[in-house]
Amino acid sequence: MKGDRAEENPFEPPHPQHAPVPSQLAPPVWADTLTKLPNARLLAEPSSAQIGKSHEDAKTRPPLTFRDTYAQAVAVETTVLKAALEHRRSNPLSPYRANEWALLLDASNLSSKYPNLVHMFNYGFLAGLPAINFTYTPSNNKSVLDYHHDLNSVINSEFAKSRYLSLATSMQLNNLLGSFQSSPLSIIPKPNKPGKFRLIQNFSHPHSMTRGVSSINSAILSDLYPCTWGTFGTIALLIEGLPPRSEGAVRDVKEAYRTIPLHPSHWAAMVVKLPENDLYAIDTQNAFGLASGGGIYRLVADAGTDLMRAQGMGPISKWVDNHLFIRIRLFHLNSYNQQRSKRAQAIQQTGGLRHSKGRLWFKGNNLDNRRFQEFDEDQSFPIQDLSKTSPRSAHDELFSYAFQGIDEISDRLGIPWEHQKDSPFATTFTFIGLTWDLTTWSVSLPQTKKNKYLAAILDWETTTTHTLEEAQKLHGKLLHATLVLVHGRPYLINNPISSTIAFILEYSTTHLLSPVLLPRT
Repeated sequence: MKGDRAEENPFEPPHPQHAPVPSQLAPPVWADTLTKLPNARLLAEPSSAQIGKSHEDAKTRPPLTFRDTYAQAVAVETTVLKAALEHRRSNPLSPYRANEWALLLDASNLSSKYPNLVHMFNYGFLAGLPAINFTYTPSNNKSVLDYHHDLNSVINSEFAKSRYLSLATSMQLNNLLGSFQSSPLSIIPKPNKPGKFRLIQNFSHPHSMTRGVSSINSAILSDLYPCTWGTFGTIALLIEGLPPRSEGAVRDVKEAYRTIPLHPSHWAAMVVKLPENDLYAIDTQNAFGLASGGGIYRLVADAGTDLMRAQGMGPISKWVDNHLFIRIRLFHLNSYNQQRSKRAQAIQQTGGLRHSKGRLWFKGNNLDNRRFQEFDEDQSFPIQDLSKTSPRSAHDELFSYAFQGIDEISDRLGIPWEHQKDSPFATTFTFIGLTWDLTTWSVSLPQTKKNKYLAAILDWETTTTHTLEEAQKLHGKLLHATLVLVHGRPYLINNPISSTIAFILEYSTTHLLSPVLLPRT
């Protein structure tokens, strides 16, 4: 199709796998964690803020220098570091159980769709990172000094979870990896989460070639790492076709990107410059900010949801690590499966899988105004009656499946859910930042979003001058609001400043409070 990319198998990364089977080494004396370093200690407990403590608390303590925290960790022999790297090469860090994935992919006839997934679990994922020809270690953002106590807590956590590897000097890393490149670190408070911080690696630095050095992201063609997305239109179409009294649940994968091990050939591009002078670590995991990061995680997420569909669960959609599980009442099972079968036939007749830029999707029947149905799955697996597969409540027995079924296959595959964020099955749920009501077939902004967006508008109106960044931030919030405030969309098609002003002038804040009805067939 014009504008789409034709690929032999877009469900697999485009780069060939060059991972030979390494020899199995005995675990080294230092088994990948900071606490095992011969002459090292964790960051000083009395001086450092733990995760969950605010930066303001840290300000009341005596000043902490990075020399205090990292100096004892330097004296690690290169031979010990080399053994640790060799151990990690043959033992990638991942919660996923590769053998179980292999068994279920074969049993579900999905191995040909994901032919290299198990291999990548065992030897690391290729993400298109460049070979490094010159050692380049730019300075970190000044925020690492502003929030140094909180940064230390994050770094300690990364070492404790074995995701950061090999505290080393630049000379040691050059001996172990050859030339290497770090990307500037910064740390920022998480919005609306006091005391919580997010560590960011700027893989787009430098923004232009500097002394022959380009950024890590500049070498990555993100369109070659596409994702399936549960977009607003996709979810609206899904809900439109649901039978009455269906329910939805939402679950997040815990630290999803960090569950993906990168291929050792990428390690030289994933070096982390620590606050202490001439001290570095290797980040062996996928990281937020990599241009291909979402695409290589998508490979695992798509395979996982396909395996659940093959077991008879669904319909299922997702937005990166945020998963939406829909279940229907058994009374409607046959009629709903007939609808799925018709949609599967339409998808096959219109060409099946499509690849448009960084998105994978499936085209269904044509609609009016030159539009057409867009799906994030091929509808090939029927929904099954799983109500008797495990003990459950009388209410759960009315439906095709329950949380127990999700947990059973997730535990087998090693998919780690963030259970504190679980949203149980109900007729109303929040997904992609919107509240969906399956009883009234309506969609609206959640109250938290309403409050946030209204506050942003009121803050905007307190002054007559604004920066471009301020306009862009408010513009993004209003774009999200127009998913339900459809009459506001024409005002946001121009540049961020003029369109944001036009939107606010035309629409009072009360418009944000009303739900919008979804079409019904």
